[in-house]
Amino acid sequence: MRWLIIPVIVAILVYGAVQWTKPKQKELDLAHIQAHKKRKVIWLLVDSIMAHAIDKGVQTGELPALSFLISHGQYYKDLVSSFPTMSVVIDSSYLTGTYPDQHYVPGLCWYDVREKRIVNYGTGLQEVLNNGMNQSLEDALINLNQKHLNPRQPTLYEELAPKKKQTASINGLVYRGPVEHRLYFPAWISIPTTMPESFKVKGPDFFAFGALSNPLEKKTTLPDGITNDLGFSDKYPLAVTKYLIQHDKLPDLSLVYLSDMDKSLHKKGPSDMSGIQKFDKELGELLDSFGSWDKPFKK
Repeated sequence: MRWLIIPVIVAILVYGAVQWTKPKQKELDLAHIQAHKKRKVIWLLVDSIMAHAIDKGVQTGELPALSFLISHGQYYKDLVSSFPTMSVVIDSSYLTGTYPDQHYVPGLCWYDVREKRIVNYGTGLQEVLNNGMNQSLEDALINLNQKHLNPRQPTLYEELAPKKKQTASINGLVYRGPVEHRLYFPAWISIPTTMPESFKVKGPDFFAFGALSNPLEKKTTLPDGITNDLGFSDKYPLAVTKYLIQHDKLPDLSLVYLSDMDKSLHKKGPSDMSGIQKFDKELGELLDSFGSWDKPFKK
């Protein structure tokens, strides 16, 4: 079996954590994710990874996993981002192949002329409080994918489904697809707000979104508790991906969103190398899941 791992440059995301009791999740039957002897794609969407840091780390020998990928693949730096350079905007462009004028997600914060109100997916605590906690949660957790993203503009997941290609989104911010799933909201969200205990959403065949959607809950223990940002730190998507690799359950395309580097970048600045060194170690451990680093690239 041949594999392809793609690291991609993206923008900004901040997650918070509050103590809660994790609700029971409906177990997802993975039997329909069949092993196929054909190329699989793991698309690593790495928040705030920068070429100058990669180049520096490769030159000094601090990034063995990224160096291995570069030597076994192709490395492009002459890329121009869509504008504005915000995660939900860029991710919407990646998954629809269009710019904001067509996918309709213009920023982390924007004015909805139809509803005559500010939409804010989470630019900061004060802005969320000003906009109203109920509305901000609804916009970020539900409306972004189910309402704001242009319903007439198909996502990659929706385009691959008729071609019988199975897909996965693991902590992806933009995840709309053809298959119905359910988000489970903790009591600290649903009781003091207008959020329901659970809500139906549509995503790809396999949909993992932190502790809000954990399809492997009854199959393995994942880091989705309060000390791990409810599954929205890198440990969770990496653990899910490793499980799928080791159990030969990877769909044809798996998008894996990794956000930890963004936190390091904003805290310590672009010259800090600790974030990319941490990611390189995680990437090495992900390659280890195949049994050897060479295996994903063997024909």
